[in-house]
Amino acid sequence: MKNFGITTSCFLIFGGPKKIIKNGKIKITVENFEDAKKSIDTAVFELNPDYISINILRFIPNAIMSFAEPYAVVRGQKEPFTGGYFSSEYRKKYKIKKMGQKHPIYLAFEAAGDLYPIPPKMTPKYCYKILKYLIDKVNKYNKKSKTKIKVWVDKEFEKYMPRDERGLYHLVPFSKLK
Repeated sequence: MKNFGITTSCFLIFGGPKKIIKNGKIKITVENFEDAKKSIDTAVFELNPDYISINILRFIPNAIMSFAEPYAVVRGQKEPFTGGYFSSEYRKKYKIKKMGQKHPIYLAFEAAGDLYPIPPKMTPKYCYKILKYLIDKVNKYNKKSKTKIKVWVDKEFEKYMPRDERGLYHLVPFSKLK
């Protein structure tokens, strides 16, 4: 595609399920940091897109991961997510904890945050760890290549990871995200 001048992009979703087969039994667990690193390495060094966009698994009411028992480990709760999740009255009536979070790091992940239920594993610190790894790998690629990969984040988050004239990102420390 690059040979023909077509802009390429890669879209990665983190916090999803992982199937493990042990003793002939299937077990669903949540992807781990090693899985995230493999996805990032593949995206950067094999796909080398013009843009990389990252996201967090979002539960969509009535989708299989939103209600099927094997995915409770990903959801962090046994109760299914229905359209009622988006209603404060519904959550109060059925004692459903709102699983969204407000933190600037979520602006780097397609603005997932307080509006959507997200996997409990995707804490701000864990998301930062993933973003930091991505930035380190993109910077490594950008240092060696004449083409530069751009990490696509919400405009409000760009101030936390400015680029220099060489196309390298400088991610602020986690403690500076406000």
